[in-house]
Amino acid sequence: MENWFNTNDNWFLSNRKYLYNDLLSEQFVKVYDEQLSKNYYQFIPSDFDIALVEAIATEKSKYTNNNNQYDEGRIPEEKKNKQFEGCLAELAIAKFLVQIFNETPSNIHIYDAERADFEYRAGKNMILRSLKIA
Repeated sequence: MENWFNTNDNWFLSNRKYLYNDLLSEQFVKVYDEQLSKNYYQFIPSDFDIALVEAIATEKSKYTNNNNQYDEGRIPEEKKNKQFEGCLAELAIAKFLVQIFNETPSNIHIYDAERADFEYRAGKNMILRSLKIA
């Protein structure tokens, strides 16, 4: 993955909670598909969206298992790419909730934006949700 901004990843990581909330105000584009006679919403991430998600995915992938769910080994770049895909999907869903369902951004909590670090700790009895609406 190519860096979109020359900004240090640590800046994105330390400000991610605020950045996510600010990014939630961006618009989706409503598109009508005449062939299917249906509307759909198009999300095209901004360069800033990509830079934030890339910074989170880079850090998060350092703590991700080396094997996938089928116990097959993965190289670090593959782990980072999968984390990137998941983080971008969470951001898109959060934005969708704000724009289409008029949810207040402060009511949407994205776990990766709010947790202190990306280490996984065994033995804690907590349910971890990636995306939660208050």
